[in-house]
Amino acid sequence: KMKAGFGGKIHGASEVEKLGGEVDRLSIMAQTVAAALREARTRQHEIRTKINSLTEDDHSVKAGTIKAEMELAKKVLVKARGIANQLETRLGNLDSDHTGKLAMVESASMKLLEAEADRDSASEDLSNSSPDGIRKRLLEAQSLRIEAEGASNKAQLTIDSGKEMSELLTQTLDSLTSRADEIQAGMAGREKSVKEWKSSVKEETILLNQKEEERASLLDEHQELENERKGLVEERAEVKANANQKANSAINSRSMAEDISRSLAIREQNLADLLVEMAAESVPVAEDDVELPNVGDAQKRVNDLRRKLDRYGDFNMLAIEQYDSCKKRLDEMKDDFKVLQERRKRLIDITDKLENQRKTRLLATLKEVNENFKVVYNRLSNGGRGELFLENPDEPFKGGLDMWAQPRGKSNKSRLQGLSGGEKSMASLSLIFAIQDHDPSPFYYFDEVDQNLDVPNSKLIATECRNRSEAAQFIMVTLRKVSLELADHHIGITHGGDGCSRRIVDFDRDRAIELGAQAEKEATDAADKNHSRIEEARVIAHEMPEVPDALPAPKSLGGLLNHIEEDESENGFEALTERAEELTEEIEERQKIVSELLADETEGQEVEDQEVEKEV
Repeated sequence: KMKAGFGGKIHGASEVEKLGGEVDRLSIMAQTVAAALREARTRQHEIRTKINSLTEDDHSVKAGTIKAEMELAKKVLVKARGIANQLETRLGNLDSDHTGKLAMVESASMKLLEAEADRDSASEDLSNSSPDGIRKRLLEAQSLRIEAEGASNKAQLTIDSGKEMSELLTQTLDSLTSRADEIQAGMAGREKSVKEWKSSVKEETILLNQKEEERASLLDEHQELENERKGLVEERAEVKANANQKANSAINSRSMAEDISRSLAIREQNLADLLVEMAAESVPVAEDDVELPNVGDAQKRVNDLRRKLDRYGDFNMLAIEQYDSCKKRLDEMKDDFKVLQERRKRLIDITDKLENQRKTRLLATLKEVNENFKVVYNRLSNGGRGELFLENPDEPFKGGLDMWAQPRGKSNKSRLQGLSGGEKSMASLSLIFAIQDHDPSPFYYFDEVDQNLDVPNSKLIATECRNRSEAAQFIMVTLRKVSLELADHHIGITHGGDGCSRRIVDFDRDRAIELGAQAEKEATDAADKNHSRIEEARVIAHEMPEVPDALPAPKSLGGLLNHIEEDESENGFEALTERAEELTEEIEERQKIVSELLADETEGQEVEDQEVEKEV
């Protein structure tokens, strides 16, 4: 049996569609190139317009701008040519693809003819087959034939369209090429114009430099002429001034000659009168051979003296008197200043001595109190150690007093802050007893000093007070039994409930009288001891330096003393200080004036000496 197959797709249909899309893309690119060419043409037109509108003033700047725009147009042209070359290459590729697709279409046509031949043979073979099968296969073959014919027609249309698009792209490319050539020719012309403008600018620049040099030369000549004119004007003014000065000098000389003539006449008359008087008084006349200065020298000397007087100006005759007064006041103030300096030095010495004595007595007292503290603390702490020292040994008054205490059984590195409350109380009481050993008192009052102490320490404090009661009277407020046991007398006080205290234990009157007599005897002995100490203190006070007596009012204050006595209660020392400052300023001002006068006098004397040297 023979089997025939129909159907299938025509080879190359999809490639034709791809070529159609590529043709569309190339058409878009052609439109882009056309737009770029239009833009280049527009720029070329603008460049031409700008070149035509150039003037002589700004042609160099605009030529630079045109050159930049020409460069930009060249870049656009190169870009358009590149795109055109790409389009030509792409068009060649499309032509080759088109040729291949035509071959494929011809091959498909041949296969179509073969299929039709097979169909005819199949129709003959199927004539012996069943009618239904034959009809079905015939319908399928017809449908396949119709599809093949449609595909062939579509491919043919695509090929025709591709040919038309290729022709259109070829025409567009030719048009773009011609336009590019035109732009190139226009750019060559513009470059020529730019070169001409550059040469023109160069010539104009050379001409401008020449004109600038001529202008600079003219300016130099003008400046020289101006300087010469100014010199002539100054010379003319100087000549005129000299002429005026000589005229004035001649007038002055004439006037001076007239004055001298009159003066000579007067002096001759005076001389005649003087000769008459001398003859009347029998006074001999001077000899004729005595050399006298001539009139010119005498007049010159007179003029010099007049100039010196004019330079000094008007004299205030009170200035000499004021100067003498100020000088006297200044001398008095200098003397007072010396006295005050000596008194200040003496006061500083006294202060230093007092400070040294105070420091010496403080250190001596501290040394004695420290020794007493060591003994008392050792006794109250049953073998403990303690010491007093200054925080600032070099400057004891700039620091405080510190204490070191080491109770028995504790480390020697223990600090006062680390002691218990009872240990601190024992150290404090030891310091009090040490101070009282240095300067004892006849009476002591303790108010529950053993409140924070345990029984052994309370007993130690009570024993210490008992031992010291032989030299002084002790009254102690306490609740400790051990303290009560060692007391000579007890007075019990309780709260009555009504805000008042009640005495619950009375005292022994006979015992009190006995104790009073004993205390009186002890007070007498203590008074004798205190008397010796008072005498010792008087000797020390007598040996201490004495503060000097108050100074009298300085003489340099002058008439201020009356004002000081009147205003002392109101203004005090501030008003005196203010007045002294005012007087100081006044004295300084007058000294300045005197210095200036002395300087002027010295300068005048130097000028006079120089003139005398010149005359010699």
